[in-house]
Order: sequence, then structure tokens, then C-alpha cells
Amino acid sequence: MTHDWQDLWEDEHASQFTVSRLARLDLLQAVYEGIRRSVQGDLSRRDWMRDVQQLLADAAWWGERQMVDPTTGKVIKTVFNPMRLALIFDTNLRQAHAAGQWERAWAARRTHPYVRYVTRDDGKVRPQHRAWHNVTLPVDDAFWSEHWPPNGWRCRCRVVSVSRRDYERGLAPDGSALKKEMPPQYRVEFINQRTGEVTYTPAGIDPGFAYNAGQARQRALARLEADKLGAAVPALAQAARLERLHVGLPRQDFTGQRPGLADLPPVQMTRLQGDEFGKGLAHAELMKAATALLQELQGSDGLPNNDTGWLLRLNRRSVKKMGDNMSQSRPSLQAVAALKALVRRAVVVERHADLMHRNEYVQWIYRLAAPALIEGRLYRLKLTVKDLQQGSQSRKLLHALEAVEIESALPGTLLNSPQANGVGTAQPTTGRVLTIAELLAGARRNDGLPFDLPGH
Repeated sequence: MTHDWQDLWEDEHASQFTVSRLARLDLLQAVYEGIRRSVQGDLSRRDWMRDVQQLLADAAWWGERQMVDPTTGKVIKTVFNPMRLALIFDTNLRQAHAAGQWERAWAARRTHPYVRYVTRDDGKVRPQHRAWHNVTLPVDDAFWSEHWPPNGWRCRCRVVSVSRRDYERGLAPDGSALKKEMPPQYRVEFINQRTGEVTYTPAGIDPGFAYNAGQARQRALARLEADKLGAAVPALAQAARLERLHVGLPRQDFTGQRPGLADLPPVQMTRLQGDEFGKGLAHAELMKAATALLQELQGSDGLPNNDTGWLLRLNRRSVKKMGDNMSQSRPSLQAVAALKALVRRAVVVERHADLMHRNEYVQWIYRLAAPALIEGRLYRLKLTVKDLQQGSQSRKLLHALEAVEIESALPGTLLNSPQANGVGTAQPTTGRVLTIAELLAGARRNDGLPFDLPGH
């Protein structure tokens, strides 16, 4: 709990949640739980505001309230009203969305190595943010460590991943020119009135917003893992690092990568020609078509998976992440057209606890993989499944779909099936199967995920 927005600074938001001057832990927990449900797609903005207003009113915290600042001893006034609730909701959801955008941009950096800054391009855009419109820089450029939107209270800016071809073409979808140089910058002094610390924030970014929420979350998770391993007996810590890569599905308590992946039979490849939703659709039209299909599947009984026997269901959040999402890559949207086949053929490759969101209802997060040939290029489809347990009700939600191109494993050079001597026959160029070893090894070289097959 904090008494001022300056008490919790930038990266600290990745591992802590607070509402300034809300000095009751039970209320803070309830507010957080509602926002978490909204991020998951289970609670609308309007319903969240209604529920929180009733909660605060019942606890006599609605409206104006006098309280003592424990740091200064001064009596201060705080107000909880609809305007403040809207600000709390919007800021937290935009930061959660920003973290997800960074993860997707980083995962897609091989095929889309650049990121473009995009504003709403209307009369409400701040002058400095307007100057950043169409700035297009490599995803690992230092610019994005501070300028990843939102860059202030009620900031509506966003980013879009850009392929090398579009970058070299030099034009945004609306025909305007890309800005390929970092814009001139200067910094503004800011003095934290709570701590006295002096920082220099880039002009145009509100104090406290000059950080990348996705990078901050990655650092928080790395610190959490390091702390846990550091507190363990050295031998056990080393074993845990190895165990993360070599334990798997046959055990009920496994965490990390499924063992024996190299011994699994080949996975059937799903082929998409590119015209499943209509040839040559623009990105927005493709997104609309994918969303329509996902909404149709949302109303079904679920999608069966042969590897596990699970029936995977979709909710509103799943539809938003996989279809109605401007950050979703074109191959990922195209893959939605074959989602039934992909889910049926996909195999589990990893299982992890929900360290990122710490959702008490999420028992496990599973990563499934399946190969797909999309318009002649080979992709590993990563399917994220959330194992939810709420009371006596258990369900498996297909949460996300992402296409990762595998150029190091071209059709015609892959193994049809493992042989006794470890050597397989090369499949024809139009082959229909892909070994797990090639599927994951090719993707590992391109997207940096921790897949590591024994003996490969």
C-alpha cells in the first residue's frame, strides 16, 4: 500500500500493485482482483467500475476522505469518484497490454525486426507524441526502453511490429513515410517529492512512465527466479536449473519442458495456401475474418487435442488475443483458419506455473506446438493453454496463438520418422509430417525459447 503515486516507481509496478491512499489491504486486493479478471477478459470496464464503487461505498471509502500521511504526518485529502476509478482501470489495463505487446514484438523479432510508434493522429495527441508518430526503429533499440507506450496518464499511443520488407519500402499502411532515425531528445528534471531523488525524464513522457512494462516484467521474473535459486542449497539449485529443461508430461508434478520430446512420433503438418479467408486480404480485413471464426468457435463445445485428450475452450479474452488484435502477425491470423486441425495435432512441449500474473485460478500454463506451412513458408505454431480451476469447475482455455517462422528447417530436408540408427529418411518437399526435434530445434534458433532436446 502506498500513500502517493511517487512511492512506487517504474519497474516496481512489474511486481507490485497499488492504489495511492487506499490504505486497506482487503480493498486493495479486491480492486486488484477485479482488474486481473478484466485483463483476462472476464469483466468489462463498466462492470468493474460498478463493483468497485459499491465495494468502496460499503467500506465508507467512496467520495472525499481525510487521512494522515505516515511519511509526513500531515492530514491529506483523497477522493474516490468515477473519474478516478476510470483512470485506475485504464492505466493498469494499458500497462498490462503494453507488457504483452513487448513480449509479442520480441518473440516476432526475426520476421518483424522493427517497431513503429503509432498515435491516434487526432487533435488530442500531445505535441511530443505527435513527433514520434511513425518513428520506426529496431525492436532492440534503446529508444523502446523508455518510450514504449503508454507514455503518460491517459496516453493512447501504441506500437506495431514491422517486417524488413515493409521497413525497406519505407511507408506506413496509410502511405505516410516511416521515420527511421531516433528523434531529437532532451530531458526534463523531475524531483520525487517523497524521496528527494532527482531523475531526468525524456520530454513528453510523464514522470513514472519512462520505462518498458514488458522489459520490467521480464526483469522482475528473472529476479524472482534468481532469489528462489539463490536461497536453495547449491546442488538443489543446479538440479532445478537442469530439471526445468528435462522433466515432463508423464509426471504429475513436472514443471518446464516435457521429457522424451525427441522420441515422440512426427507431427502432421497443416497446410494453408493463404486464401482460406479470401486471397489478398488487408491486415484489418484478415483480423476481422479471424475474429469472426474465433467467435463462432467460442460458442462451440470446445476443440479436442489428440495428445492430451483435452477439450480446449475459448473465451472473450482468447478471441481478443488471437483475432481482434492489431499486434497479431499475419501468419498467426491466417493460422486461425485451420485452428481446429492445429489444436487436434498440437503436442504439449512445456508446462509452467503462472509466475507472470499469479492468477490464483490458473493451475498451470501449457505450451503446445504444431507445424504449419503457410503460403509456402514453414512455421511453428505456439498455442498457449491456461488450466483454470474455479471451485469445482475445471476448464482448459486456449489463450493465445503465435506463428514463429523456421527457416532452418525447410520442407524436403526434414526427417519423416526416427530410425533405429537415429537417421531418418528425408521427406519430399511436399511432406506432410515434421519431427518434434526439427520443429523445436528450428524454432529455438530463431526465437530464443529454452527448448533443448536431449541428444540434439
